[in-house]
Amino acid sequence: MRVVCLVLLWLLMTPVRADWLDSQRQGLQQAEVQLQLLAEMGNWPHLEGPTLRLGDKGDAVLKLREMLVLSGDLTEDVPGRDQFDAALGEAVKRFQGRLGLNEDAVVGKATMAALNVTPAQRLTQIQATLARMRQLSPASEQLIVNIPAYTLTWFAGNEVRLQSRIVVGRPSRPTPLMQSEVTAIELNPFWNVPYSIFRRDYLPKMRRQGFEPLVDHQIEIVEGYGRATQVVPLPEQVPAHWPPTWRLRQRAGDFNALGRLKFVLPNNEAIYLHHTNQPGLFRQAKRAYSSGCIRVEAAYTLADRLLFDHPGWRQALDSGQWQKITLSQPLPVALVYWTAWVDASGHLHFRDDIYGLDLGPDSQFALHKD
Repeated sequence: MRVVCLVLLWLLMTPVRADWLDSQRQGLQQAEVQLQLLAEMGNWPHLEGPTLRLGDKGDAVLKLREMLVLSGDLTEDVPGRDQFDAALGEAVKRFQGRLGLNEDAVVGKATMAALNVTPAQRLTQIQATLARMRQLSPASEQLIVNIPAYTLTWFAGNEVRLQSRIVVGRPSRPTPLMQSEVTAIELNPFWNVPYSIFRRDYLPKMRRQGFEPLVDHQIEIVEGYGRATQVVPLPEQVPAHWPPTWRLRQRAGDFNALGRLKFVLPNNEAIYLHHTNQPGLFRQAKRAYSSGCIRVEAAYTLADRLLFDHPGWRQALDSGQWQKITLSQPLPVALVYWTAWVDASGHLHFRDDIYGLDLGPDSQFALHKD
């Protein structure tokens, strides 16, 4: 047992080197070996009961210590110590950080559920992630949108040029996995409401409330495309049969669902990166709220880096006028689904299987949920 824990601790603290994707594969392959050892030991402890916090005592604290030693987050365990002391609290925060939980040193429902996930289940996450990594075509510079981690990372070789929190599609409207490239940026974009959102969201609202939902969100009816686009005056009543040439478009502005920036990715699923009019969502730990597109917290920084040869782009943005700027050098982007990875310091991280992809048809939900 002690040897397994020491080897796992070595794994968690080994720095990542070389090409970033190779580093990920190597780190996860090492973790796969160690978790296989833990899985073969069996009898993974199970923690339940009331919330545990600093100052608590008892058998549950002893079990918590055992689990954190096995996970490699507690390195100075004293057998028999049933006191929830400061050192144990720091170990809890390390575990919470690796699992994407609030780092408050309080072992509540979410942290207990994460602790109770067995090594065999974590092994499944690693193996599923490694399988998906093999499908990725890496580039010398690349944006990696990791859906279950709610993060965007710009890799240049083995260096990180930019990281940002993101909002992704909710499980009922998941963000698809794909590879594309950022080819252009739209300033002050219109939001052309996708037909699927019109049909599922706006049309039922209009049947109940008339055109009030459109007026409230500064959405207009238009027909035609490009320079031939024309605004359709709102009729007195919602048509019983919606004309097939009509579509919805939200005017540009801070209220726009895309915010002030849209990053164009050629694809067949109308998916793109964009700014947002709801920045408060980035403060939440779990951020699966969109209808499939990716909202980027650091959208302005990303635009600055991509538009390095367009120094006047912010003045153009301030004009409030729509403008599309084609990038002189497109940037490859991959929308990936990795519920396990190793960070730059060598620490092993896990995230919820929010779309149920790791366990295949047997899992429609995350391994653990709040």
